Amino acid sequence: MAAKGSRQGTQSQNLGYVAEETFRNLMQIWLDNTDANAPSRLEPDSQKVDFLVELPSLRRGIPSIQTFWQIKSSSQRLSRVKHPELGIDCFRLPLPTKTVNSLIEAARQRKHFYLAFAHNPSNLQPSELLQTTPQERFDWYCIDLTQQLKGGEQRNYILIPWQNKFNLSTFSLLWSSLWVEKFYSPFSGEVVIEIPDLGSIIKQIYPKKGEPITNPGNWDFLTKKLPMYEKYFDKDEFSKVSFPLGIGYALGVITKKLYDASSDLDTIQTYCPESLYGTANLWLFARAYHNFMCASGQVVKIDDYGRNVRILPLPDEPNNISGLVKACLWHIVLLYSSFDVEVRIVYRPLLEAGIDHSYYGGGIGYFPWLSLSDDGVTWMIEQSVEATSGQHRDFINEHMKHLYIDPYHDNILGVAHSFGLHPKDLKTASICPVQLFPITSRFIEYPYSLFGNAFRSIHSVRLQLSKGEKT
Repeated sequence: MAAKGSRQGTQSQNLGYVAEETFRNLMQIWLDNTDANAPSRLEPDSQKVDFLVELPSLRRGIPSIQTFWQIKSSSQRLSRVKHPELGIDCFRLPLPTKTVNSLIEAARQRKHFYLAFAHNPSNLQPSELLQTTPQERFDWYCIDLTQQLKGGEQRNYILIPWQNKFNLSTFSLLWSSLWVEKFYSPFSGEVVIEIPDLGSIIKQIYPKKGEPITNPGNWDFLTKKLPMYEKYFDKDEFSKVSFPLGIGYALGVITKKLYDASSDLDTIQTYCPESLYGTANLWLFARAYHNFMCASGQVVKIDDYGRNVRILPLPDEPNNISGLVKACLWHIVLLYSSFDVEVRIVYRPLLEAGIDHSYYGGGIGYFPWLSLSDDGVTWMIEQSVEATSGQHRDFINEHMKHLYIDPYHDNILGVAHSFGLHPKDLKTASICPVQLFPITSRFIEYPYSLFGNAFRSIHSVRLQLSKGEKT
């Protein structure tokens, strides 16, 4: 019996080694072509933290995000139980009470502390697992231990929601959500809190879900009132407040205009260079973007290619773009297709790649475009009607044809091949993960329609577009 227990212990230890090496391999693959440092092994032989993984920012002024990971593995069949608070099915991962207590201590010390669990349901030997690709060795799951263990109660297990499957898709969404949380974090800074009037303005521009949007509908706030607060900040700090305030305000004004002109609107075309500035994550988790996209999908129905379209350029040559960013772009296509908005990922234009271009046809009239000065402080409004209605539309019509992927014709295998990714990398979970992304707020909204049969939304858009071709 002792020999059998020793063999099982050795096998379990070897499985853990393969799991840790596979996690390191996956992180290196997913973070390739970013500025993030390679994953670092921490505190060997400890029950606390195995790896430090740095998530890139991609935007100047926002630092990278440090995340901490504990790796666990098992070949045993796991029992499935209801979470006592969430009421969802979870895998029960048994662990020694001492180990759980150690994890609780680590979760108190770190904000971004995650468990990555490698399950080996086929019970393959570690040597057999090493003969497969890193993507195929395990069924991976993940959870934010800071959320799971916040109560600090004594126990000998971790509950892992069954929908929290961990692949490049989930990892990219985790990165997106943490980035958006970081983007809005200056609103909770000491200087903002000490200016009561500015705090109330933030709440008006970013109301909680269900609260009315109270934007007055013109640009005076950006050009006249917002600059008045610059004296309270140094330049860099004011930029971190001015930029998200301006985005939220502008999207609120635009959304109101869309609804006001809904009976006459027939076209919405926008070229959005967010991916060039590292802010494409906002399309996925920023509530202000969700509100605008949802409104645009409601007021202009897709019945032809290019009638209601968002054009997003690649940030670089395809071979220079990380899998993390490619998965982010794919999620944008999926999410806004579910809002009945066509999304095109195009090659980066040679000229004017970083300039927003937009066209709203019928009913909305002249619509000026805003830009932020190079120092990130001053908002400027385009005053040329000719440029807005003419040159911008010419730019859109030219570059919307330079497709990198065409999700409305390709299947998932074709999209994955174009991205140079494994098809499993792009597969979203069946249901939105739980206790993983940051808690929702007036700024953050989960992209729930990404999950489940997300690809059906593309088929729906494809069907509508095909009807338009025939007419």
